[in-house]
Amino acid sequence: MFRNGIGANLELLLPFMKAMSGIPIVAFDVPGCGGSAHARFWPSFSGYAKFAVGLLDQLGIVERFDVAGVSWGGGLAQTIARDYPSRVGPGCQCFRVASPL
Repeated sequence: MFRNGIGANLELLLPFMKAMSGIPIVAFDVPGCGGSAHARFWPSFSGYAKFAVGLLDQLGIVERFDVAGVSWGGGLAQTIARDYPSRVGPGCQCFRVASPL
């Protein structure tokens, strides 16, 4: 799973996805960002992590997965790894700015 920064849309991730050709990747705009519907409120990182893992469940992806994120997406990737350790594989990469979760 790739996570982009808040306020950025999926086009930010296209170079990464192209470089990883042949590897299944799930990327999506969180509610309120990019091409998604406007969010009525901004949930916490844990709320977005629950949304992301729930999306994988809906897609039938129940095995462990690697997650990477850039900027705000790095904070979300870190939260997914913290909140769902049994689901996240060893390839968790978080490139984020310093801020509390």
